[in-house]
Formats: sequence, C-alpha cells, structure tokens
Amino acid sequence: MTMALERVRHDILRGIDVPDAFIGYSHPELKAHFDRQGEELNRTMCLNLIVAVDARFHQDYWERVYNRKKDPLSRRFRDVYPSTVIRASLDEHILEAWKGVDPRIKSAVGEFKSALKFRHWLAHGRYWVPKLGRAYDFFSVFTICEAVESRINFIDVALFNESSSQRRRGIFVCMKDASGGQFLFRRI
Repeated sequence: MTMALERVRHDILRGIDVPDAFIGYSHPELKAHFDRQGEELNRTMCLNLIVAVDARFHQDYWERVYNRKKDPLSRRFRDVYPSTVIRASLDEHILEAWKGVDPRIKSAVGEFKSALKFRHWLAHGRYWVPKLGRAYDFFSVFTICEAVESRINFIDVALFNESSSQRRRGIFVCMKDASGGQFLFRRI
C-alpha cells in the first residue's frame, strides 16, 4: 500500500479527520477497504507502465514506416504496413518483427508480451479469470518495462511540441504536482 493510503488509514484509526463514509467501520473492515484500494492503485500503476511501453512501440513503428528508414526492422515494418494500414497489431506484427531482427532482445520482448495479457485483463473489465502464468505487481511490471526500454533502441519521437534537441528516451508518467493543479510528465 502506498504511504499516502497508509497515512490516511492510520489517521482514521486514531480518530483524526474521519470522513463520514468511514464512520462505523470496524478495524478489519477498514483494513480490508484500504487493502482493496492499495491493490487497485497497484494495478493502475501497472496498467500505466505497460501502456507507456506499448505507446513507445507504436510510436517507433510509425516513425520507421512514415520516414522510410532503411534499417532491416523498418523494412519489415513497411512490409507489414500495407496489410495493416490503420492498426498494426503490437503482439502479431510489431513485437514479432523486433524479435526477428534482434535475437538478443527476445527474452525482454517475450516477458513484455506476457505482461500484455495482464494489461488486457486490467483494461477490458476483469470479468474473466486470467491465465497469466505468474503474478504481476508494480515491481515486476516495472522491471519488465525497464528491461524493454534499456535493451531496445527505439527511434526518439518528439513528445508533444518538443524540438528535436529536447527529445529524450524513456517512459513518461503523468502526475499532478504537489498543489494538485498542474500535470507533470516525469521520465522513469
């Protein structure tokens, strides 16, 4: 559970600033509630990380296709492009092309493909029992995403209105600043 959730739970248990919604909760009920909230926060952070790397793969794909890069991967992408003009599948087209071009990244791409099953379960309603083959939490997903980012040489793509001199590699996470007002994009 995050420190913020733990602090709120602790304050409620001590009787400090108890929101009306928690009046009448027993200690076990309160613990169960905050455990569920912590798990949901964990899943949301996992989803954000996986989606950020997914976006990096798609940005790289389009950059290679539209700018007609000459490397072997870009040529593979252009071979796929006519049949998938609107949407190249990350699983079937993009990741398979990466694995075919550079066997050294096969394990990182394979781990990421497995994490995509977790992402699909999170994003599409969680109404079925997922067959993931392993448990995922923030730390395992972060490790997988970090391995992809460090091993794969993505083409840098300008984020928002950045000039080419301001481009940076990395996964960006959107968060609010301390005052709760402005959104910040932080590289992780």
